[in-house]
Amino acid sequence: MSGGRKGLLWSYLIACLLAAAFIAFRLLGGGALDTDIQSLLPAKALKPPIREAMVQAGAAASSRVAMLVSAPTPEKAEAAANDLAKRLKDSGAFVDAAVDGEQTARWLFANRNQLRCEPTPAGFDPERAVQSSLVQLYSPVAPVSGEMLLRDPFLLTLRLTGCLLPTTGFGTASEDGSVLITGRLTGSAFKLDTQASFTEVVEAWTQAHKADGVTIARAGAAFHAEDGARHAKKDISTVGVASTLGIILLLLVVFRRFRALPITLLVVGAGYLGSLVAVFAVFQTVHMLTFVFGSAFVGVTADYAIYYLATGPMSRWQSSDERLKMIFRPVTVCMVTSAMGFGCLALFGVPIFSQMAVFAVGGLLSAWACAFLIVPLLDRTVPEAKAGRFAGLWTSLEAARGRLSWNGWTLGAFVLVFVAGAAWAVTHFSTLDD
Repeated sequence: MSGGRKGLLWSYLIACLLAAAFIAFRLLGGGALDTDIQSLLPAKALKPPIREAMVQAGAAASSRVAMLVSAPTPEKAEAAANDLAKRLKDSGAFVDAAVDGEQTARWLFANRNQLRCEPTPAGFDPERAVQSSLVQLYSPVAPVSGEMLLRDPFLLTLRLTGCLLPTTGFGTASEDGSVLITGRLTGSAFKLDTQASFTEVVEAWTQAHKADGVTIARAGAAFHAEDGARHAKKDISTVGVASTLGIILLLLVVFRRFRALPITLLVVGAGYLGSLVAVFAVFQTVHMLTFVFGSAFVGVTADYAIYYLATGPMSRWQSSDERLKMIFRPVTVCMVTSAMGFGCLALFGVPIFSQMAVFAVGGLLSAWACAFLIVPLLDRTVPEAKAGRFAGLWTSLEAARGRLSWNGWTLGAFVLVFVAGAAWAVTHFSTLDD
């Protein structure tokens, strides 16, 4: 190995170690993974102020959670609800609506002239509203002050408080024996660490009170996001395992050499390492669907190891350096064109497509470097007898390939099948941009 290539090898190994440390730091730090559905929407479809307003409104709405605890008796429901409220408070992932009562009251006061207790405008009775304010004004226990009368003479805020705020939710069972617990999450509902800390508490509480007949009805984006993340992890495992097993089977059938397996898996691992460090370095959070894409990306990075193995290291027909020279230029061109193709995903203006583009480009570069710097070091000399056997097999395969030839009939049949398939696809498929 030349001095320049040895320097590149050490530089690549050091870069891999630093990349692994950086990835571990991002993952252990929390908040690096995202399941927000808004990441699937075009970033430039709306004007920046409107999009920012939608993002803030979505974050506020998605953090809200409502849970209705029911039991055979009101006493059991109240006790179970109090236990759930205590567990959630101790976890630090949830803030009860009662704690945010002051903010709710300020919101009601600011919107008192736009809100009403009645479901329709026709149901609003001005005389009744005036009489209600007079009753509260002369009540000795009503929280009425001079400043309130000056700013809200008809006491609309107190009226809204009595009809809009839930009668349950503060540890008190309703007539049907249910207790409503509402509040907000302290973190984003689309962050995996927030989902885990919150849903684990709810699941543990459910198991603890299941024998008492206690049930819970849940509403909130956190529950849907957690379910989606769980299915995404399952898809990653399924696709990744299937791709890996397919590669292993293909390598054993084609190359008939066990050493081809670790070489290929090494290149795949190097590609995944480059993908992770690139996407974590560029983006603050990475969507789970990016990793689903990455699990299918395994076959692309495995090609670079297969290119080297296809040069025939088992037949000893050329030295390792000579075989590297033969494939360096075409494989490099292949890597560049593939990176350009995947990089075009970033032009669509969709955040998750941009993440996939960075993920793919980083993986291609790392896998390409591993194939030319590390894989040749694992290319041990094959015994002469075994090399002759592999050379004979290679010659027979080349002879079989040479007997295959194109003529006018085969070319015409291929064109006919291709055109028929394209016509069927055009007439039976449509795009969805919803």
